[in-house]
Amino acid sequence: MEKTVGTTNNKLVTNTQIIAKHFGRIHNEVIHALRYLMSDCGAAFGKENFFTQEQNNFCKY
Repeated sequence: MEKTVGTTNNKLVTNTQIIAKHFGRIHNEVIHALRYLMSDCGAAFGKENFFTQEQNNFCKY
């Protein structure tokens, strides 16, 4: 079974490709939904809870 969540710097992490595959969604749909969520939650929440793939060493493709 593929690992869906890991840890980086003592935080739980995953990536959008794993999320899309797990939920049977198109990757671009996941990206769109996360961008909407980040804009809706505010900059401080977004910076604390979301980061780019380069910062996430959990799963590199």
